[in-house]
Amino acid sequence: DMDKAAIRIAAAVVAREKIAIFGDYDVDGAASSALLKRFLAHFSVPSEIYIPDRIFEGYGPNPDAMRELVSRGATLIVTVDCGTNSAAAVEAAKEAGADVVVLDHHQVRGALPAAHAVVNPNRDDDLSGQGHLCAAGVVFLALVQTAKVLRAMTDAAPPDLLSLLDLVALATVCDVVPLTGVNRA
Repeated sequence: DMDKAAIRIAAAVVAREKIAIFGDYDVDGAASSALLKRFLAHFSVPSEIYIPDRIFEGYGPNPDAMRELVSRGATLIVTVDCGTNSAAAVEAAKEAGADVVVLDHHQVRGALPAAHAVVNPNRDDDLSGQGHLCAAGVVFLALVQTAKVLRAMTDAAPPDLLSLLDLVALATVCDVVPLTGVNRA
């Protein structure tokens, strides 16, 4: 779903839609949220980061939070480091009027949510061989693809994506993923 995700995010950038970033509360989730926020800020796209309260809301997207983000004007919700196993929350966002793009790396339990796109190298049907990436790595690759789509859609110069790699490196180490493949680069 990488192309579907990149095309939807790029369309939101061009249309200046409000994008909500729903992140996890660990370093990988915070870094992933910051990556996407910095990318969107380059294009002056309105966005907000939502990190759930781990005590009261638990892990991952929940229906009430998704509906709240839509009520604040979000037309696209991008979940980072969560969302793969959150079918009810994705459905709540869709019913409230927003598209959802999931950028995650967690193992899939059951059916995928009915999101606009679910980018996860640990999906059963994923052939990328990148299952060792943390969420920030997945987000970074999605931003590379989104920048490519934006170059084809507009004359706006994309941000310097290499300047975001410090956040990817931090998340990679803190999430204790294997230092193999692109994680060693």
